[in-house]
Amino acid sequence: MTRRILLSILPLFARPVKGAKLSARRPKREDGRRAETENAGPILFELTAEERWPIRGLDPVLHVGGAVIESYRFGNAENTMLIFTCYDAGQLQEGAAVFLRYGQDESSRIDFPNFAWSTVKE
Repeated sequence: MTRRILLSILPLFARPVKGAKLSARRPKREDGRRAETENAGPILFELTAEERWPIRGLDPVLHVGGAVIESYRFGNAENTMLIFTCYDAGQLQEGAAVFLRYGQDESSRIDFPNFAWSTVKE
């Protein structure tokens, strides 16, 4: 009986999250100044979904081209928002492929539109 229950819930952990969307913005600075260049300062990537992001043994990792962003937090009590912080925006390349994955688990991969500086909100 226990094995049957375990086998029935395992697919819930291996599937991608439904309705995942990504947006990027610059955090508000205390001094009110803007970054002098587009690739200066941190960038926040907000990933929202229609359902909860799973809490797993593997942490979610956001890939933006060659940049691997591991610094994240949950953005709300419902766990439907993940916020990743890229502290070195200079490593972000225009047109880079963007995807989220839990560790190296390819079955958890969620692809997003390619990165574009024009979509980063001030």
